[in-house]
Formats: sequence, C-alpha cells, structure tokens
Amino acid sequence: MGKIITIAHQKGGVGKSTLALNLAVCFQDQLTVALVDTDLQGSIADLKNDLPELSIIQEDNFKK
Repeated sequence: MGKIITIAHQKGGVGKSTLALNLAVCFQDQLTVALVDTDLQGSIADLKNDLPELSIIQEDNFKK
C-alpha cells in the first residue's frame, strides 16, 4: 500500500516546497517517489530539468 505525505500550510514562505523537495530526494533511493507540485507558483516544477531522476508532476496537469 502506498503512502502519501502532504505538506500544507496556509501561510506562504514557511518552507513547504523546500521540505517536500528534501523529503522526496531523501526517499527516492529506497522508495518510488512522485512529487506533486500543486502550488500555483510552481516552485518545485521549475526544478524538473535540474532533477530528472525525480518524478515531478505539475499542478497544470490537473486542469481539465
């Protein structure tokens, strides 16, 4: 059974993206990891080219 870890907070600038990215990178060697960036700023999605070994799903894929 898969596990989902959600990083959420109402306030901006508290390190949600940084924490989510660091957890994903930390676990990627032991588990299958998909990082879903639902933030409208797309901070993590902008790093997609820099981290090709990490599966990053962008928020705009959900708009249909």
